[in-house]
Amino acid sequence: ILEMETKTFYAARESKQIENQTHLQTLRQLLIDIKNSNENLFKCNFFITCEDYMKKEMRAQLKQDGFKYSEMFGRQVDAFVSNNISRLDNVKDHIRGINTTTLAGMFPFISSVISDPGGFYLGYNENGRVFIDFFRRDEERVNSNMMIIGKSGGGKSFAAKDLLSNMAGDNSRIFVLDPESEYVNLAHNLGGKSIDVGSGLQGRINPFHITPSLKPEDEDEVALDDYSAHLQFLEEFFHIILAGISSDAFEKVNSLVIDCYKQKGIDSKTDLTKLKPEDFPIFDDLY
Repeated sequence: ILEMETKTFYAARESKQIENQTHLQTLRQLLIDIKNSNENLFKCNFFITCEDYMKKEMRAQLKQDGFKYSEMFGRQVDAFVSNNISRLDNVKDHIRGINTTTLAGMFPFISSVISDPGGFYLGYNENGRVFIDFFRRDEERVNSNMMIIGKSGGGKSFAAKDLLSNMAGDNSRIFVLDPESEYVNLAHNLGGKSIDVGSGLQGRINPFHITPSLKPEDEDEVALDDYSAHLQFLEEFFHIILAGISSDAFEKVNSLVIDCYKQKGIDSKTDLTKLKPEDFPIFDDLY
């Protein structure tokens, strides 16, 4: 702010003074938002990748919209690597601070009328009330994935619990991973059950239990049988819980796991749909 005030004071042209004054007001408003509205500043880089024939049009559009940009001459590889979805950023010298509200406003959300038959009331947007069925499938909605975003204290948890309550009212099967025990009361009020995985007093999750998967719709698609696929899962599982184990010891564990299944009469040809939870091995069998 002090730097911008100095530039404004020494600006020779009136147009430049007005421009600097506008920037100064924006900075002051940003400080107010950060202090009073629980805003955060995030260090961000933005990359635009386009075909060669689009470069001229892209440059013109950016200039028209008042953006300053760098074409990263000599650093195209750094820009390309940083543009991928990862924590790696090789062009940190271009990072700028952007506040939460501005950053959220850049997501390509589309506000439209949503009134699904049989849907429950979600809220309202600028086009009216929203009734939504999360299990509806069409050209626009190919799955039920969703996320709830907002600033701290903005009502994300309340919205999630409201959604779950409505889904429970429709007899949907609901599973919640709740490391902070935030949904225990809700589960009890809705007639659900809370499983304390840590103590194992009310229930247990058995990593050796093989759940039959859905068969691929495409007959030409080659998929592992459920038994073999679960053995691969257990390899990753033991890699995590036995971090640092030697290769020989790890191979021994894998061999013992297969022996445990054999003792229970389970192999790649077993019809898993006919087995009960108690038919699978547990850690005691491995030990």
